[in-house]
Amino acid sequence: MRADSQDETGTDLRMLLADALLPWERRPAPRRPHTPAELGLLADWRRVAAAGSHLAMRRRLRREGLCIGQLRGSVPLIEPGWWPLFAALLRAQDDMGLTSSALVLGRDSLEARLADFGIDAGAMLLPDARKDLEQSLQDRVAALATPLARPGQLAIERFIGLDTLRLPLSRYPALVRLVAIAIDQWAGATAELLARLHQDRALLSDRFGLPPRARLTEIGTGLSDPHEHGRQVLRLSFENGLRLAYKPRNLDMEAAFAGLVEWHNALLPALDLRAPAVLARDCYGWVEWIEPADCASPAGLDAFHRRAGA
Repeated sequence: MRADSQDETGTDLRMLLADALLPWERRPAPRRPHTPAELGLLADWRRVAAAGSHLAMRRRLRREGLCIGQLRGSVPLIEPGWWPLFAALLRAQDDMGLTSSALVLGRDSLEARLADFGIDAGAMLLPDARKDLEQSLQDRVAALATPLARPGQLAIERFIGLDTLRLPLSRYPALVRLVAIAIDQWAGATAELLARLHQDRALLSDRFGLPPRARLTEIGTGLSDPHEHGRQVLRLSFENGLRLAYKPRNLDMEAAFAGLVEWHNALLPALDLRAPAVLARDCYGWVEWIEPADCASPAGLDAFHRRAGA
């Protein structure tokens, strides 16, 4: 792209970054003055990309064969959901460590989303379950920042319960973006889980015997790789002792297999095959949690091998 001599006053650096780096949605719009919010975002980007210097920003663009004047008013952007978190991280980092900043922002984002659903997290989560969810966010942020930390720093801090990881984030805008996306995805996936649990209470009671007001006591995370915007398989433990696997994907195959096992047992009841009970919903579902255990007797060992086809 050829650099020209257009006026570069009041530029919107987000337009450049959208073309160069960020997969934001774009739509044509008429030329218009920049709003105060956009000017504030521009100031943030100048601070991150060029230490706040307009001249340094112009030089950086020129090295790429660009000038902001070529972009003014041409492709206004729809900001992604994580953009406010990006700016908030830059501000919060001055007062606390990176993982603590992410946790505070994650809590606020989650509460706002739950308010949209009309859900009270306290009525669904006991403190240990909430802690499990929040620890998964902190672990994700720590993993993103590990390459920039001192050797062993994050492991020591987690062991003693401190957070002193204070990176100069203005030097690492890509890390800030990844952390902001992680917070946004965590809040979205967590709010979605609780909304689905709230919505499916009656069905879960019929299928698994879950009491209507049973709260979550523990949530096992890290059971699968994150996929579909940070969603992952979770192990849910409730006050009445019930354990379920929450799977944020289509479970029609698991439900069909359970039906096949039931049909087979009707033909050969002595074999007594087992399949986890499944409640398949639209693009997600709930599965009976079966804890692995050793065979308790020789007869149990024989039954195991027979069911396995030996």
